[in-house]
Amino acid sequence: MTTKEYTDAELKKLKDAYKAQRCGCKRRKDRQGTQIEMRMTFDQWLAVWEESGKLHLRGAGKGRYCMSRLDDLGHYEEGNIAIILTTENCRQGHLGRPSKIKGRPSPRKGMPLADEHRAHVVESLKRHQLTTVVCPHCGRTGQLLVMHRHHFDHCPTVRLKALS
Repeated sequence: MTTKEYTDAELKKLKDAYKAQRCGCKRRKDRQGTQIEMRMTFDQWLAVWEESGKLHLRGAGKGRYCMSRLDDLGHYEEGNIAIILTTENCRQGHLGRPSKIKGRPSPRKGMPLADEHRAHVVESLKRHQLTTVVCPHCGRTGQLLVMHRHHFDHCPTVRLKALS
């Protein structure tokens, strides 16, 4: 049972949230293709939220919390759930799923890089950021990575000349 007394309006709102999560599970499958089920009663669901101390912060959006399945696999049941930030839950949900752009799996997406690789990437970025170039069309000077985005072939003066 719950440890806190709720008003009728609060209790109705919590029951609606539980029902929405339970019904939403029926439409979803985990990354292995298994149908997701809510195997918790309302009292168990509410007890998990109360125990976490994050009930007042539950919901969608940045800085809010949700009930997540461990490794985004299996069912919503005791021992397989955790209360985490929605942003972290979204990241975990995309691990190992096919990329929407290319249509193929991205097994390394979201996984940490090796220290050696991370050092190489940082060094490469530093090298590019220190390189300054001059746009041949307008004469503006800037860092290589930024200048290629807004100058050279994309220079505003080229577009103005083309219009006139």
